[in-house]
Amino acid sequence: MKFYGWFLDSGVVPDTALRVFLLFRYRVENNPHLQAKKIIEFSRGHLCFSTRLSYNSIQKALKELNRMALIKIDPLDKGSKHTVRLTEPTEYNWELIQERLGSRFKNTDTVEKK
Repeated sequence: MKFYGWFLDSGVVPDTALRVFLLFRYRVENNPHLQAKKIIEFSRGHLCFSTRLSYNSIQKALKELNRMALIKIDPLDKGSKHTVRLTEPTEYNWELIQERLGSRFKNTDTVEKK
């Protein structure tokens, strides 16, 4: 499983969101059972303990990651345990990422006509 996170920096993703995202990536890449579906169960309390961030910071980080479509949070989770799925690069919110990077990518799928 390759991850091309060359665009991840503090100008694109806030530091708290980056810390949470990298923790999720680390869990998936080091557990062969999670690599197929890329679905992780977690509690916000455990994330607070692991990252040393406040509950509100975790909440903001998860919202930002979900907004950028780097993760998908299960909308039906209302309890203390939550489920998140790491998305594929084709699912990322590239418009928002490009806006924050300050550059536009050229679409390689288009064919030029002569």
